[in-house]
Amino acid sequence: MRLMRTGMADDLFARAHGATWVGGIHALSRNLEAVPVVFDGQRYLMEFETPAFLTQVDAFENIVYATNRGGSFVPKLDHRVIRISLADGGQNLRNLCRLSATEGPSNQERFSAAIRRAVLTYYRSTPHANQYFFLTTPETRAMLLAIFHPLPDDLADRYDLRVHEELADPFIGFTLVSKLL
Repeated sequence: MRLMRTGMADDLFARAHGATWVGGIHALSRNLEAVPVVFDGQRYLMEFETPAFLTQVDAFENIVYATNRGGSFVPKLDHRVIRISLADGGQNLRNLCRLSATEGPSNQERFSAAIRRAVLTYYRSTPHANQYFFLTTPETRAMLLAIFHPLPDDLADRYDLRVHEELADPFIGFTLVSKLL
């Protein structure tokens, strides 16, 4: 569990309305941006983390992912690691991968659609950072893959998607590119 600065969660969700809502992009730190999402009355933060070596002192090797065959997957320099966190009534953030089944989203298909809207909100403002990675658990893997795979018909004519199936657990990843660029 992580803590947010007092009052920040209320500020991020101040304009929220309706059962499902996706907000704009907000900077939480030098290398972390977030898109607030409300789903079935629960407040979530889609956190997009820029690799630390781009903004701080860190080794390049820390961004290399393992593959299913024991090799290495080397991502684009400017990629994002996504975390989905539940923002409870206070200032606590709890990672979706650590929530129990009763605390997580009730309808995973509708939740995936809301998360997809948040990823597209981020992508549209930062199209050069089009490679995304999630840390998953066995319980969240299918739901997180369903965000874009298979690509819904209403998006297939506008975006190309490549799921990085070669990544070893616990990571999944994909590259999303607009056909209009």
